Amino acid sequence: MPAVLPLIPLISAGIGGATSLIGGMQAEGGTTTQTAIYDPATNAWSEGPKLNGESMEGFGSSAFLCGKNLCVTTFAGNVQILSEDGTKWINSGKLASPRFFHRMLPVSGSEALIIGGASMKAGKIRELETVSTALAPSSD
Repeated sequence: MPAVLPLIPLISAGIGGATSLIGGMQAEGGTTTQTAIYDPATNAWSEGPKLNGESMEGFGSSAFLCGKNLCVTTFAGNVQILSEDGTKWINSGKLASPRFFHRMLPVSGSEALIIGGASMKAGKIRELETVSTALAPSSD
């Protein structure tokens, strides 16, 4: 396994034939927002952009390909979408009930269902939540 990879628990999601490993735990030093991308066409790993936020953002998160966008929901409730060029994560929203160790499932090309999880403040979260997974047009 290459040095760019964090250790489990981490999340994985596919986009464009590649697999992205997002967040998790490092061998030493705690949680991480690091990402790694495996390209089966070249059988090679590369380092991807870090998630926005503190290191806990990459711990217990959930990711899924929603339409054309790779989306992550994080520990602090942030919804982050990988930019079209794959160089950065864009904050695009916030969960009403921040949670970790939850699941995200796409229900359309621009919306995902957030299921389960827990919060250090509220304990187990039983409420379902939907979030937009659409990438806002760039203002560049």
